[in-house]
Amino acid sequence: MRAARRIANRSIPSQVQWQRRQVKTPRYAPRHGFASVSDGVGDGGAEQGEDALQNYTKLMRLWHSNRSGEAIDYFSSLGMQRTMKDWTVMVSNLAKHKDGGAMMIYFEQMLVEAKEKQDAAVEGGELDEDNFMAVLRFFATEKDIANLQYVLSKMDEFGVPAGGRTYSILIRAFTGLQNSREAVDGVMKEMQERGFKPNEKVYGALLAHVCSQFLGNRKVRKGEANKQIEAVLAEMRKNDVPPNIETYGILLGFYARTHQTKFAEEVI
Repeated sequence: MRAARRIANRSIPSQVQWQRRQVKTPRYAPRHGFASVSDGVGDGGAEQGEDALQNYTKLMRLWHSNRSGEAIDYFSSLGMQRTMKDWTVMVSNLAKHKDGGAMMIYFEQMLVEAKEKQDAAVEGGELDEDNFMAVLRFFATEKDIANLQYVLSKMDEFGVPAGGRTYSILIRAFTGLQNSREAVDGVMKEMQERGFKPNEKVYGALLAHVCSQFLGNRKVRKGEANKQIEAVLAEMRKNDVPPNIETYGILLGFYARTHQTKFAEEVI
């Protein structure tokens, strides 16, 4: 309970506006020894005849078996056989280990290798939204807006458009922070300017943010919170975005915690 209160009481200035900008990434100190990336040529542990799917499957199996050291050694042995999907496996699992330093080392090297392949016009250097998800989620969980800006600038640099998952992560980065509504409005404005139509993931994140503003600030009245919730639901109906199980879960959770039985029954 005390931890929840501390998170709820964190705040950013009320005048904060969301706007894309270039940001340098603060250096992280790697933990757990997950730091080095070998530039080997694939003559180590991996056989030359193994295809990309086998490499990917083995990496996943090693990580899921908590054999992180072997996963890192195997990945290094792949050399130029490794794909962007393999890089993403490494970045994602380092993020799960909460090692921001090692995660960023592998993330930056993934981008370098992607650029080299693109410049050489060889296959395998293409990036998409999936390659950035783990890093975005990591920094959103840490409420690290500066590094979120950095990752987004890299997406722009590689021509990767932000989709529903990216925007929902951005909104959730502000969830739990007081005085952050203007920043969320800025994210929604960016979506509109870039021609992206909000989907159920975005609206789910927006609903969660609205609810968190009330739960984290007892000065907000229930009527005001319900009015904001209804505004989001009305916009969903206007844009033909049907509610899903996440929508219902957010609403039921909010009404249960605010003792609004009547509204909870209507959702059911």
